[in-house]
Amino acid sequence: MLSAVSTLRRPVPDSPAALPAATLQCCLRFPRCDDWLNPALVEAAKTQTYDELAKTVKRQQHELSGDDGQALCDRQKQKRSARMFQNAETGMYVLNAELDPVTGAHVAGALVHKERELWRAED
Repeated sequence: MLSAVSTLRRPVPDSPAALPAATLQCCLRFPRCDDWLNPALVEAAKTQTYDELAKTVKRQQHELSGDDGQALCDRQKQKRSARMFQNAETGMYVLNAELDPVTGAHVAGALVHKERELWRAED
């Protein structure tokens, strides 16, 4: 087991061109392509596994963005949609929705509550 861990932590060369493909792929997800040459990220790439490096990149991206998550929440709210119709062949209702986490939690709670209520009333 220990030998497997040591092979995962292989140091990478100093030259960015020689970085492993997975490391480059992780670093290139950073907002600006030239930011992956950030010395802190290059040093992290030398010692961290791919998963650890992905977390480091994400943490740096969040620190540099200055966004507290409100933009993500706003985008999710703008993209929410729902559609309900009755299937002509089966007569059953079909509900398809893509909801932001807050609205989704409310809708899921209401549906679960109503489903349990109807289930109990069936007997």
